[in-house]
Formats: sequence, C-alpha cells, structure tokens
Amino acid sequence: IHIPGLMFPVTDYYLEDALEMTGFQNFSPSRPFNNFNAHRRNNSVKHIEEEQKKSEYSRFIKPFIESLKNTGKYSERTLDLIRNSNCEEMSYDLIVAVVKALMKKPEGGILVFVPGFADISKICTKLQDDPTLPPHILLPLHSRLNSLDQQAIFDRPARGIGFIFIFSLAD
Repeated sequence: IHIPGLMFPVTDYYLEDALEMTGFQNFSPSRPFNNFNAHRRNNSVKHIEEEQKKSEYSRFIKPFIESLKNTGKYSERTLDLIRNSNCEEMSYDLIVAVVKALMKKPEGGILVFVPGFADISKICTKLQDDPTLPPHILLPLHSRLNSLDQQAIFDRPARGIGFIFIFSLAD
C-alpha cells in the first residue's frame, strides 16, 4: 500500500505550554472550598460533589505543579491557572489562541485533536470568523465528512499558506 504524503517532525504542546505561549487566562475561577459557608449558601448534593471533585483535583495536581515549577519553564500565572480545576474543561477560545500563536511560525501545519464532530464544527467556525489569522487552509477531518474533502490533507499548500487540521480523537 502506498499512501501519498510526507512525514514531518511534530512538536507536542500541552496545556501548560498553551497557557504560557498565549497568556490566556479566561477560565472561570474555582471557588475555594469553605465548608460552613458552602453548606449555608447551597446545601445541595451537586454542590457538595463539585467541591469534593475540586478537592480531589487539588490533591492530584499538586505534585504535577511542583514538577512544572522545578523545570523553571512556567510562570506563576500559568501554574495558578493549572491549579484551577476549571482548566480541565475544553476552551474553544484557548484553542483559537494557540492556533493564532502557532500561525506566526513561518512553516508547517497545526494538528488539533478534539473529542468529536460538534467540537470540530465549533472550532472551525471560530477560526473562520477570525479576521486576524494569516492565510491558511482549514481542514476539518471526521468520518462524517465526505472522502473528497478528506483527500485535501495530501495536497501541498502554496508557500506561506498554513494548514490547520482539526481531528476527532475517535477518528
């Protein structure tokens, strides 16, 4: 079997890299757990479960934050954002900010992996609606798309035109 195309080196970026690279900070703040006031304000089971999840997240993330701190690569702002359990929620705005930051590099494509078709559609819409992006070819890839559209991944863009591939993790 011959599959057309070339292989290129890939650089992985993780949440902490994305936060550091973009200066993004629009995660909604986590409320600190205050047992007495929390129960007085809202004595619902859902609220208690949310606070338990935040507490569990805090215990889980603490060693990771320490390891990031020890690298010296990340600002205190980035570490504070990662301490916030809300950073685990997918942010389309952060994805767009990362794509914009990476588009400043002269060559190469950008691969974005997201959970499903709805996420691909939302990100594509945000990218298409952004007039500040440099020239690019946006290629959403999902099993629901027709095969002709999917074949475009094998085409080489003109010089100075960036590729943005948005994939579903399931595909």
